[in-house]
Amino acid sequence: MAQLRVEKLLASLDEEERGELERRLATRKRQSLKRLYEIVSGAVASGKKIEAEKTQVFKDIFGRAYRKSDDYLLRNEYRLLDEVIYAVMVESESRHRLAADEQAFDLTMLYALYRRKLWTELDTTYRKAKERAADACNYRAIEEMDVLYGMATMERLEYSTESFRANAALYIDALETLKCFYATESTRLRSLGALCVHHLRAAKQPIDSRAFDDSMELSVTDNPLRAYYKAMTDALLAEERGRARFMQDALKQHKKLRLSSHRLKVERAGALSNVGIMHYINGDYDKARPLIEEAIVFNKEMGIPLNPALFFNYVIVLMNLKDYAAALMVVEEQQALFEDDLRVKYRMAGMKTFALIFLNRPLEASREIPSSYTRRPDSEHHLFRFAELAIAYLRGRTDDALREAMNFQRRFQRSKKVEARHDKSLSELYVKFLDAMTLLPDKKRFEKLQRLATETALLIQDYPPYQYFMPFRWLREEILKQID
Repeated sequence: MAQLRVEKLLASLDEEERGELERRLATRKRQSLKRLYEIVSGAVASGKKIEAEKTQVFKDIFGRAYRKSDDYLLRNEYRLLDEVIYAVMVESESRHRLAADEQAFDLTMLYALYRRKLWTELDTTYRKAKERAADACNYRAIEEMDVLYGMATMERLEYSTESFRANAALYIDALETLKCFYATESTRLRSLGALCVHHLRAAKQPIDSRAFDDSMELSVTDNPLRAYYKAMTDALLAEERGRARFMQDALKQHKKLRLSSHRLKVERAGALSNVGIMHYINGDYDKARPLIEEAIVFNKEMGIPLNPALFFNYVIVLMNLKDYAAALMVVEEQQALFEDDLRVKYRMAGMKTFALIFLNRPLEASREIPSSYTRRPDSEHHLFRFAELAIAYLRGRTDDALREAMNFQRRFQRSKKVEARHDKSLSELYVKFLDAMTLLPDKKRFEKLQRLATETALLIQDYPPYQYFMPFRWLREEILKQID
């Protein structure tokens, strides 16, 4: 009678691995699994084959007589024990590899530093690790180090122009590394093939006509992963309106892959959110929402750390769908996620403030405005300044709101920044609106508001993306509400 797999696996473990297996089983609540381990362990020690004593094994584990129809129960216990042993073997092998392979250790260290956002330590370790890998001609490790370092650069520099410039140069170097990897590995494979040819010739055996020599060309075979990267490249280089189609194709290709690594899981999550974000950029919010929601669920199921930017895009989509209650709930549920990223933290605070403004809850909205917003970049400063004007108006303090709007307008008169041009136009519209609302509800006020409705439409025509800026949206809706 053949030896069961579980017996062979257990017999292959050394003393340290056996101890780790027992520690893992001790944390399990499943008593049948612990009992099976005791039985298999005893059989391995004594040289018995437990398959010969199946009926007794079943009774010892489940406390009742064995029936053929219950055989699946015993097979399931064997399977579960196999899985725990495999996990111990993989962990043990990983430790051996890290101890024996310098580049494997360096890469693991870099991933550990990246996950903990220890940027200074990552810089130092990356430079030294890359030098060691270059000395060893380990181009595969260098390529992975460069990609990881590029991700870190993007994150710590908050996806700024500087980060893109640094990474563009990095990826050009990485392509050169890839050429070295291809040239080296293709030669190594030819060498291994030549070894086979040598022994076959010595044994006077037939040799494959594609003999491994220098003239052999290694053709590139199309595959879903390559097609995914190709579609992503086409999307990024395409005109904005055409990107969604390429992103959709990229997602379609990636869904053909078995998610066998963390990188593939992260790419799948990115593919889902990318399609959603492309629809969001194109103004197709109904299409964007389910895809971003699917990406969030996927991240949670795969154990991928949730990206604050993903939730920020989700909230923007909800706000543009005018589902302000849902947007407010997302911000409140994920509050802790935004604490470490100041840029997202302040922007989410802005979205929460405007969700409350749209829900006509000005007192609550006023409590969400950070006291330090004046020290933030203009994009965030202006957002909260407009919010304060809307809150004062909703609280019936129109005169105070008008005075503050005029002060805010003077800020732009002193500014020479080109990027502030549309915010300057909006501040002027706020002044005109609040000035009109100080008038009695008569023909004069109505005519002023009608002119304002036209001016807001012209501002959108001049700069279409501005229609999604929440202070602009609130003002336009308020104007249209008054003249409706």
